Amino acid sequence: MVKPASRTTPSEPLREQAFGLRAWAGHPSTMTLSHRHNDLELNLVEGGAITYFFGGRRFIIPAGTLVLFWAIAPHQLVEVEGDCSVSWLTVPLNWFLHRPWPEAFRRAVTGCELVFDRAARPFEREVFRLWQDDLYAARADQREIVFLEVEARLRRLALQMETGSPVRASLAGSAHAQAEAIAGYLAGHYLDEVRVEEVAAQVGLHPNYAMTVFRKIYGQTVIEYLTHLRIAHAQQLLVNAQYNMLEVAMRSGFGSVSQFYTLFKRTCGMPPRVYRESLQ
Repeated sequence: MVKPASRTTPSEPLREQAFGLRAWAGHPSTMTLSHRHNDLELNLVEGGAITYFFGGRRFIIPAGTLVLFWAIAPHQLVEVEGDCSVSWLTVPLNWFLHRPWPEAFRRAVTGCELVFDRAARPFEREVFRLWQDDLYAARADQREIVFLEVEARLRRLALQMETGSPVRASLAGSAHAQAEAIAGYLAGHYLDEVRVEEVAAQVGLHPNYAMTVFRKIYGQTVIEYLTHLRIAHAQQLLVNAQYNMLEVAMRSGFGSVSQFYTLFKRTCGMPPRVYRESLQ
């Protein structure tokens, strides 16, 4: 954890959202802030390419690619290339958890990996449009059809899935590169007690400058970003009923159960125990 604003006075984290079953399409623009929400997100890149910064790493997603991820990990659309168009679908986490997926697929998704199909079929664009029309109609039977068709598509994805890997680095020396280096370090060490001086030393910056450039690029402090990473890890553990609340707090990098409860409720809008119950 970052010192000196330590475990007693953390910055206010951004409130987590949940969209539920929704679909939309359009020409994306870059995001000025990273964000997170408690849904699975399915993206179909129809033209051009997008670059996500996700979980401390960069991923470029070219046209013809379908990508699935659990959106609790802080993520940000940082680049848009060409005549870019994307279709999005979000589905509730508890729906996903109650379907009988192959174990490797379930583990990859709940472990906050990006799961790709790099050879999406041309007709899938029209499938996404059909889902949008069905959901816009707001009829229960059409929503059920969308759930069934999404399950079928994800089952096909599970059969041929590949998980993401970084594809290219930022421009060396740029403010974005420096901020992403900080975020990457935090993503690999958020379970530890991290100090500002350690973070700055790892990326070769003065501590004050490191904190300033991070906030400029990400629109939040290092403490806020670290809190999001730890809350996301706690949410992954809460999916598994074998851990009690003390174990979840300690395994997620929090200094105490009380701090864990306070930050989790402030971020997710409910106590961790209620969150776990909502997934049953």
